[in-house]
Amino acid sequence: MFATPVYTIMAVALFLSGVGVCRDTDEEDPLANVPFPELVIEFRELRTIKGHFDGGPWRNDVDRWMGRKHRVMKVLRQRIDVRGTGRPQLVEQLGAPDRILDENDPMFHTFARDFNHSTQNHGPVEILVYHWRGGHDFLYFVAVDEMLVDSGWWHAGE
Repeated sequence: MFATPVYTIMAVALFLSGVGVCRDTDEEDPLANVPFPELVIEFRELRTIKGHFDGGPWRNDVDRWMGRKHRVMKVLRQRIDVRGTGRPQLVEQLGAPDRILDENDPMFHTFARDFNHSTQNHGPVEILVYHWRGGHDFLYFVAVDEMLVDSGWWHAGE
């Protein structure tokens, strides 16, 4: 068991940064210059389109690697400051997550199987999931005590 909340948060961040995660920083993408509010609007629109991984037909904009939705989500992730953003602010900006993982969700333990977590040392930990391609690939944000502490990508990796 970790002695302080700081060590617990660091353990989660370090573990999540190496498992099924792809860090991305592509500042040459023209979307990097699009104003944040416009990216949010586009993301919300793209979320409504059913692609192959959501039971619809294949659509390059939402299904293809580096398709429009993937690129918009990458830039949004780069722009959202996980060290100063509250969970409510994120949800206000991006909309409700497609899934929220907490200790009671088996998927939470997929991320945190090596994470010796005790609620006595810190407040609740949640992983807010935003689908890129259904539950297949997604962007996630880790919130502790309602504050974002990390983000990353989960790729199925086939």
